[in-house]
Amino acid sequence: MADILVVGIAGGSGGGKTTLTNNLVDRFGDKVCIVHHDNYYRAHDDLTYEERARLNYDEPEAFDPEMAVALQEAQAKAAESYDLYVRACAEMENIRRRCAEDVVKAQKFGVEKFAKNLLPVVDSLEKALESAKDETGPLKEGMEVTYKQLIHALDLSGMTPINAKGEKFDPAVHQAIVMVPAAEGQLPGTVAAVFQTGWKIHERVLRPAMVSVVQG
Repeated sequence: MADILVVGIAGGSGGGKTTLTNNLVDRFGDKVCIVHHDNYYRAHDDLTYEERARLNYDEPEAFDPEMAVALQEAQAKAAESYDLYVRACAEMENIRRRCAEDVVKAQKFGVEKFAKNLLPVVDSLEKALESAKDETGPLKEGMEVTYKQLIHALDLSGMTPINAKGEKFDPAVHQAIVMVPAAEGQLPGTVAAVFQTGWKIHERVLRPAMVSVVQG
């Protein structure tokens, strides 16, 4: 398509507009396009539909202050609504995450109180077996079987004993009862003896081990 000179003529109808139009057509021939409002004029009316679609023949609308204010208010309201939407999505995600964490904690530590109440039973069985270490017979065998079954049940519930003897003292899992002089082969700051076995349920300390610690 050849270059076309587009000329917009504003104002109402009249002889002056007609004279100006004729003068432009006489000078530029078919290379001029006269535009007025939604109508257009051309010396040779051969513009295709696609050519017309590429040209904007509408005059710009007059500026409306009230419309501009309403647009600004609508944009501010839209921004506020979007901010509230983002905050609500973030809050819902936090709630979902907290609920998921609560479910995991309930699965892991739901038996914590019951397990803690079982520990004195374990202590009593251990003391009984220690007292009967030189005994033989079905009574001792029954105690040993019961103890093994109880330990197995605790293990299935995620409970494990804290191995303390000979380990470096850790206040997170050990409770020091007394400090003792170092014996042969003992290092300062390590556990010398265990008075009461400590227990964990998963990664949480259920009961710290009561121990004596080698002096530094």
